Formats: sequence, structure tokens, C-alpha cells
Amino acid sequence: MRRYNTYSICLIFMLSISVFIIGTQYIDNIIYLTSTERWKSIKVIIKVEDGDDSYVQEIPIKFYHTVNYSATNKEDIHTITNENQSQDLTVTNNASTLTHKQTHLATDLENILDKARSDIRRQLSNYNLSYSGAHTLEDLVMESEGSPIRTLVISSWRSGSTFLGDLVNSIPSNYYHYEPLLMYGTKQIRSPNDATEALSIVKRMFKCNFEGLDEYFEFESKDLSLFSHSTRLWDYCKDDKTNDLCFNAQFISRMCKLFPFQSMKLVRLRLRLVDEILNDKELNVKVILLMRDPRGLMQSRRHRRFCELSSDCWEPSLVCADMVSDYVAARSIMQRYPGRLLVIRFEDLALKPDVTTQQILDFMRVDGRKAFDEFLKSHTNMEVAGVHSTFKVTRNIPLKWKYTLDYNYVADLQIACKEAMRLWGYKMAYNETHMMSNEFNPVEDYSISK
Repeated sequence: MRRYNTYSICLIFMLSISVFIIGTQYIDNIIYLTSTERWKSIKVIIKVEDGDDSYVQEIPIKFYHTVNYSATNKEDIHTITNENQSQDLTVTNNASTLTHKQTHLATDLENILDKARSDIRRQLSNYNLSYSGAHTLEDLVMESEGSPIRTLVISSWRSGSTFLGDLVNSIPSNYYHYEPLLMYGTKQIRSPNDATEALSIVKRMFKCNFEGLDEYFEFESKDLSLFSHSTRLWDYCKDDKTNDLCFNAQFISRMCKLFPFQSMKLVRLRLRLVDEILNDKELNVKVILLMRDPRGLMQSRRHRRFCELSSDCWEPSLVCADMVSDYVAARSIMQRYPGRLLVIRFEDLALKPDVTTQQILDFMRVDGRKAFDEFLKSHTNMEVAGVHSTFKVTRNIPLKWKYTLDYNYVADLQIACKEAMRLWGYKMAYNETHMMSNEFNPVEDYSISK
């Protein structure tokens, strides 16, 4: 007769208790796993003694799983039920049946959303809604069938886009979609075929639909600091010890729909590919194209580890070909979508901040002068270390390349970028003396011919 040794019995008993505790810890007797691969690989192995023989044997445990769409974990959470459980532990997977814990969570989420609504109204108590073409706040809020002011910033790496993105985000009650295409790596999306998925992500986020963006959430989960740029969302989920709220598509979708202003920054998608976004009348997106002198651009990219690994980042011919392409695309968009594109240069933003920021506000139709002034005062008069820091003495940045780059490198760069520099109003340096001279101003006026 077969007998189970004492060790095996204890092991089974401990395993049963553990499973029961795990189940009751979350929702009554439901066990949650964050990956289908994990539940498929579950096995229970015991040691069996049969007379003088002993061997290991797998106990047959079969699991069924269903997706719990009301869950708050980072990935789809699968509910599993063991056929071998007693009748008392059988779980009915009914999405309409809320347990006490689910009810408590739902209440917490509603309280958070209510607080966000109150905060938005308080922040905009003195806001001039008519400046944005609205009579009431509800006219700009998706939750109440309104249409928010949406702004898309397009640029490239080390062009000052983080500074501009944070500047726009300083507008009260603005929801910031920070670099949703980060998961594409150091790559420029230049062809329509490559842009299909990227454009879908952009459009869905601008419509506050985060369902199904598993790859996006997976990437963001590796570095929570990425969420901190989206300050309004981060304000409500940063204290969540499990970090579940930041990855809850349903919660983020609802939160996003509360805000009257939305902005997004992209450095991986070229301007000529945004027609699909501009054609979407529901979105009514306005685009800001940010350009920078290729010499300042390359000076800032040098010795950046992320840039050294991609020719899209360090190869002057590719960089300046994109600048020429952006010029052509800007000219075309201005003809076909009047009033939907604003082009600014980083040098103008840094050296003439008051004039340039007012152009941005007028273009966006946003009453944000006070917010912009406070941002500029706090971010442009002090240095804070960090590659992505936006606390800079900005007046010192645009011409830094003149005094740090070797002229031989500049000369080669200017040859590769001759056409791009001509179109965007950047003057050539003829020799090292000329380049480093205080009288040499490399920035001149330009126009985008229609």
C-alpha cells in the first residue's frame, strides 16, 4: 500500500494554507496572477513512498482562467479556479458581482476622481474660458462631451523639447502625455508603414482611450520617473504603494477625460506623418514644431550614451535631411491646415522668451501668461544637474557650441547641413576665429515660403 511520508503531508498542508491566504488576501477565494505563463506553469510535486520504492508524483490540478477587467494591476489579471478545491472554495467568475474589496476599491477611485474634478475647478477659478472659445468648463471636458484644447509638440532629441513640453504643461489643468513613443527606442519614424501603430497610439491617447496599450504600460513600468512628467496624473497615483493606479487603463482613461487641456511631446515622429492626426476633426489638434541649429543639436547629443547607439541620432546627414523634410512638411501643412501649425526655433525660445511664449499662447488660445511667466522665472535662472533637467540658464545654451566644438567638426557638419541651415536661418562659421567671435550671431531671420 502506498503511503505518503510526513514531509510530503506537511508540504501539502502548507501549500494549501498558502494558496488559501493568497486568495483571501486579494478578493475572498480568488487567486490573482499577472501572467498567463505563470498560472500555466504551476505544478504541485510530492514524494510518494511505495514499499521500498520512492518517487515523485505530480498532483493533477487543473485551472480555469478568465480576465478580470475591473482589476487594477499593471497587466491583465487572470482569475484561476482549482477543480480540486472543495465546494466552499469554488469561485463564480461574474464581472457584475463585486466583492467587498472591489467595492472598496471602486469607492476609492471615485473619491480620487471627485478630488481631481474639484482641483481642476479650483485651479481654473480665475481662468478666462472665452479665450479658449468656451462658455463653461464643461465645453472643454471630454467627460461632459466637451472638446479639450489639444497641443502636439514635435521635435527631435536634445532640441529643447523637454523644456517646451514642461512649459506647455505649466498651464493649469493640463494633462501631459509625455513621450508615449519611448518604447520605440532611439529611432526616427519616417515612413507611413512604420507610423501606423505610432499614430494609433497618439490618437487613442488624445482621445483618452488607454485600453489595450499593454506594451506602453509594460515599458513605463520599468521606470516610474517617466510618469512624473505627467504631473497631474502623478499627483494622484504617486502615493499608491502598489503603483497600480498608474497602470490602470480604465482609471487613467477616466482621469484624462477630466482635463480641459491636453498636450503631448514626440521626438520620434517626423512632421510629414501627422496628416492623419490633423485630419481627425474630433481631435482638432494644433501642432508646434520645434527646431534647433544642428551645431547646437549635435553638441548636446555628443557623449550621450543613448545617441551613440543610433545613426538616427549621431549621423549629420540623417539629422539634417530630417530638418529639410520638416521644412517642406511645414510649408505644406500651413497651406492645407491654416492656423494649425506653429514653428519656433529653440534659439528664439531661449533668447526671446517673452515674445516667443506669447506666440505659443496666442496659437494655442490659452490664458496661460501667468503660468508661463512663473515657469520661466523658476526654470531659466538656475542650473540643476541632469541630462533631462529643464532648470537651465537658457540664455547660455543656444550658442554654447561656438565655444565647445572643434572647428573641424563644425566645418564638416556645416557641409552636411548646408541646405537645412539655409532654410532655417542659421549662418555659417567660416573659421575658428569667426566661430568664437562675440560679434558672430549664427541666428538670422527666416521664413517658410508658402
